[in-house]
Amino acid sequence: SPNNLEEVNFEGIKTEIRSYNKRASIYFTSIKYGALKSVYGVTEPSHKLMAFSGIAKPQLFINHLKSNYDLVKHIDFKDHHSYSEKDLKEIVGKLTPEMSLVTTEKDMVKLIKPEFEHVMKGLSIFYLPIEAYFLKDGKRFDDQIQNSIREYSY
Repeated sequence: SPNNLEEVNFEGIKTEIRSYNKRASIYFTSIKYGALKSVYGVTEPSHKLMAFSGIAKPQLFINHLKSNYDLVKHIDFKDHHSYSEKDLKEIVGKLTPEMSLVTTEKDMVKLIKPEFEHVMKGLSIFYLPIEAYFLKDGKRFDDQIQNSIREYSY
């Protein structure tokens, strides 16, 4: 959900969901990004970035980078893209010395494979950590999970 969702919107969305499922537990979350983190040891990103991602809707990622850095280019892959060495060499080939490379946390885990290290090691490459948080009712969610665990424990 947008992090500025108003109470009236919460109720309207709940009403719509309940028209399909009367018993559904409904919670509202949003996301926030952390500071860029290094993938291969370079500690500070350049202000100029080239980004790449394989996520369904990259606009929030792109907007965040644009609002905090000079995003020179974004290379968009399909959601759940499985990166190849060829992909990475093409990406790296577009970098200039004054740029850092940045990707999503989801895509970063696909890059830390031994077979990619020779392509990526030594580069200024970072990922953008993401965190979900509750807009409201987080404690109610935690309690529901704990109750479910107790109910299904043997």
